[in-house]
Amino acid sequence: EFQQTKNIMAKGEWLNQIVLLEPDLFYGVSLPFAMSAVNLKVVQASAVALSYGENFKAQERILPLGYLGTKLASIFVLFPIAMLHCVLLCFAGILRLPVIGKKVANLVPPGT
Repeated sequence: EFQQTKNIMAKGEWLNQIVLLEPDLFYGVSLPFAMSAVNLKVVQASAVALSYGENFKAQERILPLGYLGTKLASIFVLFPIAMLHCVLLCFAGILRLPVIGKKVANLVPPGT
């Protein structure tokens, strides 16, 4: 039972890190919140401690155009948001390169 709960939580955490089409918003796009990876672990640990059951699901999302804008733009926003997501992932990958990452790390003062 513990492994099953752990697998459900891991799947929820992975799904919370991608761009999603929200059926409640006429398939408008929602993005993961920056702190969702950290916050979701706390929420899930609380759910286990309080025995919410295996059907408990939590998401922390943002709507890039607000509720009404996302609802009106619906699926037409998918391509620009997906492109932005790809650019951010590429930028994060470039920063992980040893030569570039060290130079960027030297630009930022320690402790920030």
